[in-house]
Amino acid sequence: MKKTIFILLLSILLTGCSSNESTNNISDSDEENTEKHTEILESGVMYYMTLIISKYSSVDTLATTKEEEQKILNEALTDVNIAVNEMQHEYDSEIPAIKELNQLADAVIYAINDLLEGNYNTKLENSEKVGNYIGEISRNYLDGELPSVIKSMTGLENAN
Repeated sequence: MKKTIFILLLSILLTGCSSNESTNNISDSDEENTEKHTEILESGVMYYMTLIISKYSSVDTLATTKEEEQKILNEALTDVNIAVNEMQHEYDSEIPAIKELNQLADAVIYAINDLLEGNYNTKLENSEKVGNYIGEISRNYLDGELPSVIKSMTGLENAN
């Protein structure tokens, strides 16, 4: 009896695995047929930059407790990962703006991880590095225009 149940379960498992495998092959071929964009519009650059920096840049003004700070930092990390994944799927990685947005994302992830680990000694240095990337991207692709979250925090209208 045990042998029969084992064989039955094994055959169900193998059948399930084989149907998942064929489904994965279909989705893999669909992804291959989807062409990535070879350029990004200014609105796309602004969208991704804003998604990457919004929660990270406002953590000090939004969080009043350590728990709120941790929550906002985790949300910020999620937003950065969403932006990076979207860019990977939608755009050619050799587009200069995408390269710079990925550098910004890396800097923000690094800064967030430092804060999540309780390392506040590098907060200013990390913020300056993120700010430099924001300025470069703004000047290079947005005619100096800054995301609204940065405008409201700094009072600056542009990065020029």
